[in-house]
Amino acid sequence: MPGMDPVDTLLTEARLPDGRTGMAVACAGGRIAAILSPGIPLPPAAATHALGGQLLLSGLTDGHLHLDKTLMGLPWMPHAAGPTRASRIETDQRLMPHLPLPPAERASNLIRRCVAHGTALIRTHADITPTFGLSMLEGILEAKARHAGEVRIQTALLHKWPEGDSSRESSVIAGRHEQTDTADLQDQELACLQRRAQATRLANDLARSRDDLGSRADR
Repeated sequence: MPGMDPVDTLLTEARLPDGRTGMAVACAGGRIAAILSPGIPLPPAAATHALGGQLLLSGLTDGHLHLDKTLMGLPWMPHAAGPTRASRIETDQRLMPHLPLPPAERASNLIRRCVAHGTALIRTHADITPTFGLSMLEGILEAKARHAGEVRIQTALLHKWPEGDSSRESSVIAGRHEQTDTADLQDQELACLQRRAQATRLANDLARSRDDLGSRADR
């Protein structure tokens, strides 16, 4: 392509999802600048990578992860819960606080694995319980900040609150942390929720914080 400006990255010998082969993809400023067919002159590039016919895809989405409860990076652990959801919740409450790695470290281990396999967007849950408080959410937010330049992370808060002999689980908010003004506002709300929980660890205060955030999400 005569006269094409230099680009940051040039990917050559690519196979595209539509089946075309021998293609070149020029990237500049974090975006695709051009898709070039075989035989078209290539622009100068700061870095060139020959893909050798490998399939080139856009970033993948992992739509349902639990970064707060992953065991990635730990020695193998046998499944300890019974067959019911209540047993799984109880087992989490008993085991998770005593794991040798904190939530942020375990979440980062899984995020790195996901990114290495092509993930560009993660949607994860974060549990809020009387046992965990906001520690799981805080760990995910810390891991999100660490990997801000590598992957986008959306967070859905789940509360598991005991009621008598049973447990109640509901989706409180799908807090989509995008690069938008709305996302900035949601991040501020989550930060406010953290401060309120740190001021008091009483379960009823956490429940009010949960309901406040949920009502904002509905709007």
